Amino acid sequence: MRITFAPGAWIHAGRITAACISLCGMVSTRYITPFVQPGERVRQAVQKINTTVDLLISDLHIIKQTIKSPISEAGTITTAGSYILTNTIEGSITIAASDVFLDLNGYGIHNESEEGCITV
Repeated sequence: MRITFAPGAWIHAGRITAACISLCGMVSTRYITPFVQPGERVRQAVQKINTTVDLLISDLHIIKQTIKSPISEAGTITTAGSYILTNTIEGSITIAASDVFLDLNGYGIHNESEEGCITV
């Protein structure tokens, strides 16, 4: 996979931060020119672009790993990961795993009993 950089695209700290980038089957030589500094060879510019593609792909893997699993009822979380409430819950949620991220997403957990709403 290669990336074509549209005019005005820029890179910051190894991440693509502009919205003007499109995935395509090949890199157009038209867009290599902005990456070539005076005295720099085209080969070095292509290496920079390939490095950027590798960083973008690794960022996509990170994003994919942080997709939140929906929770719509009380229960127990037994697997590490990211979770998100999809509605207000009556009861409690028990977190029985390490590395759990729970996003309440603006909803609440209501529990009339004396035990807590979230138990770790």
